[in-house]
Amino acid sequence: MSVAISRLGFMSTAAPIAFERADMPRPTLHQRIADSLESRIKDGSLGRGSELPSEAQLMREFGVARGTIRRAVATLNDRGLVEVRQGRNTRVRRSEAAARVPSLVSFSRWGAEFSVPVGQSVISVARGRAAAAAAAWLAIEPAAPVVTLIRLRTVKRLPVMVERIVFPEATGGHLLSCDLESGSVFDYLRERGVRWDSSSHVLDAVPADQVDSEALEVPPDAPLLRVRRVSRDSAGVPIEFADERYRVDRTTLRADQHLTERAVLERQLEGDLARAGGEAEAAAGHPAPGH
Repeated sequence: MSVAISRLGFMSTAAPIAFERADMPRPTLHQRIADSLESRIKDGSLGRGSELPSEAQLMREFGVARGTIRRAVATLNDRGLVEVRQGRNTRVRRSEAAARVPSLVSFSRWGAEFSVPVGQSVISVARGRAAAAAAAWLAIEPAAPVVTLIRLRTVKRLPVMVERIVFPEATGGHLLSCDLESGSVFDYLRERGVRWDSSSHVLDAVPADQVDSEALEVPPDAPLLRVRRVSRDSAGVPIEFADERYRVDRTTLRADQHLTERAVLERQLEGDLARAGGEAEAAAGHPAPGH
């Protein structure tokens, strides 16, 4: 399945998860190199578990500088296709990751990749105790210590999304000493050893609360698109729980399904429908929140 989340009308044609504008300019050089290497992985020219050619070999082949090759390899890593190993050649993953996690987790990285001017404004960041719902997503005890970050995200200086991210204290504690008004939280935590490997998402609609209303410049109770996400490391341990609320007039979502592949984002029934349709839902393999 290919899944695209598009913001301000930016749509995806890549798989499995990516962002793209309808008037998208030609891909950058490092993206074209990454696409070429991805094609080799897909057709078996670069077998699963094999090593990529060295940086020097790739520089000669494509006639580019080392930095371009490194950006191309980082793109492949973001797509879940390779493993970057310290001091050794990059290796093709034995199995493809289900989603391009950085594209979904990092708003800043998405903007940089497609030359979209994105911004952020911190509403609050503080230590606290996990509410029951967040604790369930993070698989921790209720009232366990956490760090909660609330930010407004903008595109072309227009308010688009309010994000609330809850981190276990061991992870979120790093954020209390960094500049959250610029740069990417995702990249900042990666530099400190936090590694995203997979994520699960639930989509629904909610009315704007007071924080949403003021930040997004919409009336109270205006409908918002909500994306809830839990991200995990390679051991399956939750790293963060995010609640993202988007203005519906500036955001669209699209999901493309191929019947030979397992769906990444799937329908979920709620309330009475969930109880009545339990057998069908289980047969279809719909994940519960946190799966």
